[in-house]
Amino acid sequence: KLVGVPHTATEKDVREFLAECIQGEITAVLFQHDQMRRPTGTVFVLLSRESDALAARSKHRGQISSRWVEVYPVTPAPPAGSEAPQSTPLPGMMVQPITTTEDLRFSPVVKVIGLPFSASVADIQNFFEALVIEHINWVQRPKGGNSDRCYVMFRSVMEAQRALLKHRQHMGARYLEVYTSPSDTILTSDANAMVNLTGFVRMRGLPFKVTNADIVNFFLQVQASPTTIFVIPNIPGEKPRGEGFVQFADEATVVAALAADKKTIGTRWIEVCKSTYTEYLLANNRVQAAKAAALQPPLQLQQAQP
Repeated sequence: KLVGVPHTATEKDVREFLAECIQGEITAVLFQHDQMRRPTGTVFVLLSRESDALAARSKHRGQISSRWVEVYPVTPAPPAGSEAPQSTPLPGMMVQPITTTEDLRFSPVVKVIGLPFSASVADIQNFFEALVIEHINWVQRPKGGNSDRCYVMFRSVMEAQRALLKHRQHMGARYLEVYTSPSDTILTSDANAMVNLTGFVRMRGLPFKVTNADIVNFFLQVQASPTTIFVIPNIPGEKPRGEGFVQFADEATVVAALAADKKTIGTRWIEVCKSTYTEYLLANNRVQAAKAAALQPPLQLQQAQP
């Protein structure tokens, strides 16, 4: 099974993709479609030799056009939705199935395919809008660096289900595919590419000239050491907000940090409450949008010509 095939790909493209690694013939190429008869990006390939089915795995994360394609074992017959579903076992159909005992309806993880290589954590959070992301695990390219796909773990199963509504929506000029995924894929894909988006607290009432050192010393009162500090900049023309977000290494440290609520920096009482990366990004986006709007030249009204 090939996953991530461009929707514009043809049977010839698929055959050329596998040609260099197989000795026998490609008996059939079956493109899977959804209920609206649109290609899903999944293609089933029937090979004449068992050895070729094993050799095809060498093309895992190869490219068709500019898209990275994954190659997986599948069950002997493709699922409903393929152009030519089979009712009998097909020898050479890429060996054994991948099985999971997990009901994917209850998984908080989705797989995202088609990301721009320049995509950032903030881009992914903005794509999913107000849904709370806890972890992102980027699939790595063979020569290093983030590929065009990643696994995203949300705070709840309900939010992961809502994330599926973003299927085939765009990030910049590229449309993204969003699928359910077993929850353990967030840990087993590429552990070194894991991005942790948990452990956030929100601070309100900060002095307007507060420094990172002030915030570090503030939390040292309760033996909590921040890993990252984000002070929200002021919005032009508005009263300074005195707001910031701080990330800690784990939830145990967050609990300790919350004990700093109502302690002071200088003469200011500081409010500390639990938060998320999503809340930080939404707050920062509002500020950046306000700054961009302030830089726009005012509209000039022109008098009508007599």
